[in-house]
Amino acid sequence: MKTDLSHNSVRRGNGALLCAVILLSVSAPVAAKVGAPPLSLQRKVQPLSTIPQLVLPPTDILAELAADAKTGVPTPPRFAVGQKVAVNPATHGTWEQLPEGRLWRLRIRSAGATDLNLGFTTFWLPKGATLHVSSERESYFQGPFTAQDNKPHGQLWTPVVPGDGAVIELFVPAHALQEAQLSLTQVGAGYRNVFQQQKGSSGPKSEGTCNIDVVCPQAAAWSNEVRSVGVYTINGTFTCSGTLIANAAGDFRNYFLTANHCGLNAANTPTVVVYWNYQSPTCGTHGPGSLAQNQSGAIFRAAKHDVDFALIELDDIPEASFGVYYSGWDRSGAAPAGGVGIHHPDCDVKAISFSSKPLATVNSCINTGGSNTHWQVTWSEGVTEPGSSGSGIWDPATHQLVGTLSGGSSSCFSPASPDCYGKFSVAWASGNSSADRLRDWLDPQSTGVTGIPGADPMLASIIVAANASLISESCSPTNGAIDPGESVAVSFALQNRGGVDTTNLVATLLPGGGVSSPGAAQSYGVLTGGGPAVARQFTFTAAGVCGGTITPAFLLQDGTRNLGAVTFSLRLGVMTPTSIFTQNFDGVAPPTLPAGWTSSSTGGGNPWATSTAQIDSLPNAAFAADPGIVTDNRLTSPSISISSTNAQLTFRHIYDTEDGYDGGVLEISMNGGPFGDILSAGGVILTNGYNATISSYYQNPLAGRNAWSGSSGGFVTTTVSLPPGAAGANIQLRWRLGSDNSSGAVGWYVDTISVSQPAYSCCMSLMRPLIVDTRKLGPNSMAFSYDSLVGQTYFVEATTNLSAASWITLQTNVGDGSRKSCTNSTSDPAERYFRVRSR
Repeated sequence: MKTDLSHNSVRRGNGALLCAVILLSVSAPVAAKVGAPPLSLQRKVQPLSTIPQLVLPPTDILAELAADAKTGVPTPPRFAVGQKVAVNPATHGTWEQLPEGRLWRLRIRSAGATDLNLGFTTFWLPKGATLHVSSERESYFQGPFTAQDNKPHGQLWTPVVPGDGAVIELFVPAHALQEAQLSLTQVGAGYRNVFQQQKGSSGPKSEGTCNIDVVCPQAAAWSNEVRSVGVYTINGTFTCSGTLIANAAGDFRNYFLTANHCGLNAANTPTVVVYWNYQSPTCGTHGPGSLAQNQSGAIFRAAKHDVDFALIELDDIPEASFGVYYSGWDRSGAAPAGGVGIHHPDCDVKAISFSSKPLATVNSCINTGGSNTHWQVTWSEGVTEPGSSGSGIWDPATHQLVGTLSGGSSSCFSPASPDCYGKFSVAWASGNSSADRLRDWLDPQSTGVTGIPGADPMLASIIVAANASLISESCSPTNGAIDPGESVAVSFALQNRGGVDTTNLVATLLPGGGVSSPGAAQSYGVLTGGGPAVARQFTFTAAGVCGGTITPAFLLQDGTRNLGAVTFSLRLGVMTPTSIFTQNFDGVAPPTLPAGWTSSSTGGGNPWATSTAQIDSLPNAAFAADPGIVTDNRLTSPSISISSTNAQLTFRHIYDTEDGYDGGVLEISMNGGPFGDILSAGGVILTNGYNATISSYYQNPLAGRNAWSGSSGGFVTTTVSLPPGAAGANIQLRWRLGSDNSSGAVGWYVDTISVSQPAYSCCMSLMRPLIVDTRKLGPNSMAFSYDSLVGQTYFVEATTNLSAASWITLQTNVGDGSRKSCTNSTSDPAERYFRVRSR
């Protein structure tokens, strides 16, 4: 946001902040993330009216705007209300079968909302699967999101779609080897009309006509820097401005500079969505603009409170079609003779402001405690507004960024009031570590440069890792994976995301990162800018632990041009699920429960017990009746130790309860903590999830909760991804059946419970050691090294006679994946021979 010390920092005047864009009318669907449209627009599928709808609380626009008007603290402006949900394909929506696979859809509505965005805190798609989010009433969609959008943080936060209704559409192809994992936990219901489609709302959205569009003649000399500025959202509810900046290494890392008070941290950077080139096509109209060019996800890098800066790294390189620019910077601290600010006032279309007066050194103007940490600027043309926070100010003489907007009091009503920008020079090195300063990220090689020019990726070759595939392996029998100690041939594909073709790109595989004995360099030849990936084959020996990760790195050279390095990440071994806990209730005589299992019941029902009436495996299952009286019946497992973030629970069950009034839920406790619903704890039900919401009437203890209710029609299998937070914890699981004060049914049977987590198996053939780095230390002293592998023991031996049958053992080492060394320090002048033997 932009903090105003003299009066309220939200929009003044009519009190309604409209962060908006006019969406041009179209006759065909518009894709914001450009790609193929949803299958529902290409195939004959069930009518949309038959798809279940999740109805959320309505959005009260006037109430939300009034709440914003009372805000007087330096926080970013809101544009949406975050509504918490617990949705996945097993609990909501409808699946239908198509010739090429399965289609799942769900409608979501918050009456009165101007636009919607979605926060998936669990997101993983198998190869070939697609996800789209469409406006229910407008011809507009986002997607497809694919397996390429799977990120280490496992989240996806979508850009906005217009209107108060949205449709989620997931397609999983028939050949998919794994289920998609989706958990929607938030819907952002917009109230500032970012698509500006309501009747009578087509005028300027930010404060006034003093804002200068970046397409106006005054901005012509700043067209490069304009392309580096984006508006972004956080948590699907807040917004600020920021700048894509270059680094001294010249490798086009996606560093995005903004303000600390915008609220970024390591937990919420995956929620960031950046919109590029959101600007008016015509000077003086301050709109309309397009939100079509966007990207999702980032990694937190550094921030500091007093100078008010934050640095994040975007998950992906912006698409070449976005035409972005990486701004240069100056860390010298010399005061520029003026300033140019490029920003998104009121999160509206991009604007530019000019100052012809020298920048002055001041303390922080937003009470962050900074002393001489900021530049003060008084504008000659244009101003800034809430939403401009985090944007940059440039030296007009050098076109280098020198600061980041914290706040101030300029406005179209008071254009001569000053603003303050956190100094780039202070943010550079005033912190104590890489977590609170810029230099570690923007000058990783410690060159000491005080400034660099901006860079255009369309004028460079930017080589990125595309994919890798195993071609051959030495271990027998082969297992289709790279194993510790194995000599392999791997095809590595590289792609040029820049705008300049390579002439003869040569890649050299470097030792280290789990790679030893790398093969010869390979020529990739001409990689076309924006063109397809090209693959070449490399040989090496892998080192590491089974289930671990190796990181092959390649040095890139194109003629005389050093293009830096790219790194791949490859897993060692084959992953297979390993059962760590099972229970089928068959080793006891009914009604006794197995050891470690407990049951408790409040109300008039009988507690859980074993039964032979309905079973999945002979002879027993656990059973709780559904009586016609208020009952809370709980079945609790023994403690189960979880070590993986990818642990899964499966169980078979059959339920027959009063539909919508009685039902069962699954709960979890971690490390002795309170029990909570498996979904609220961060788990994801992958198959046969909750199918109803328990009525809030008639005193059911589970009133208002999603649950299994009605009739399952027989035994079904439910699969649950346990919460990632369960890793390293001892958990207990609880099956809980609640009934109301009338009309019972049969009840709930649970059987064949299994908890598994991934385990890795590896081929562990004995690999011959290789002596490397032989070196002379003195007249009668030398040393050498060898790479060790986990699972092998190494013996360094010596002799003075190669014909001798026995050798003297000098040292024994157990392999741990590291490089070992041996030094010969004898004064014996006789010749000595050395060997390394493994077993």
